[in-house]
Amino acid sequence: MTGSSEVSDGPHHQHDHLYHRRCQRQLRGGGAAAQHVAGDGHQPVRALEERLGARLLNRTTRKLSLTEAGKAYFDQAALILAQIEAADSSIAELQSTPRGTLRVNAANILQTVVVPLLAAFNAASPEITLDVVTTDRMPDLVEEGIDVAVRFNPEPESSLIVRHLGSFRIICVAAPAYLARHGTPRELADLARHNCLSYMYPGFTTLTREWRLRGPGGEVTAPISGNLHSNNTDLLRTAALDGRGIALAANYRVEEDMRAGRLVHLFPEYHSGDVPIVALYPHRQHLPAKVRSFIDFAVKHFAEKSQRSLRASGRGQPDVDLTAAASIGHGVRPDG
Repeated sequence: MTGSSEVSDGPHHQHDHLYHRRCQRQLRGGGAAAQHVAGDGHQPVRALEERLGARLLNRTTRKLSLTEAGKAYFDQAALILAQIEAADSSIAELQSTPRGTLRVNAANILQTVVVPLLAAFNAASPEITLDVVTTDRMPDLVEEGIDVAVRFNPEPESSLIVRHLGSFRIICVAAPAYLARHGTPRELADLARHNCLSYMYPGFTTLTREWRLRGPGGEVTAPISGNLHSNNTDLLRTAALDGRGIALAANYRVEEDMRAGRLVHLFPEYHSGDVPIVALYPHRQHLPAKVRSFIDFAVKHFAEKSQRSLRASGRGQPDVDLTAAASIGHGVRPDG
């Protein structure tokens, strides 16, 4: 087995396994077993000796014993089989018990909703170590060894397994102080005369030139410009709160600001459409317990968050249908 980590199920491997088992029987079973091993039933051991070029057993009509080479081979084979059995047990435990390291990727724009999810899961599952990285672009989960990703706007042609968690909308907001100084835009076309704070990252700059939102008459494209572009949504929110311009923001990120009067919701009838938040993972079969546990926890977490939001607002139905995630705001579609 030196020089290779590959395990063969071919004749040699079968003979080695038979040798180990037959030797065990000989050592434990006494003369009758020895006579059987030494007879015609022992041909696999003879074939193994031929392959190795070494005698493994001393044979007489009354006695069967291990040679020095046979004992060395037997001891190493016993150790290898014990290690295989231990490996089998450890994998079975990983599949049935949530533990180990869970590698999670999340979209930068979702940090506000992902951070509470990860904190809650970490507290509920202390045996799982979280390895979390946030990125703008969607990574290659298989190539980068990522167990699960929390993203938005999944590509429809993706081969990844998709589990819907929730959804959000992108809306226009500005601080009362900014509107007092520069006036309140009444139509989307008025945005061309305002300082617009835009989300971007290298390779995705669409939102620095135009904003596309859906309204009663369908999708509308509004040319925009501004002096702040960033992939950091906290920076854009802070700039809007400081009265430095009009921002596109996820409704979940600014709902408290709007409720407190720190930000004003502009064009209430226009928004991005429902943008799905999803968990993505490479395989459905043989899903590790740690991944299954995280996904189930995330589904429950988002459902409870939605219900709390409804109770706080006093509404009977959510603003966004969590099951109707097919409607996507194409004007805000970076690689989620």
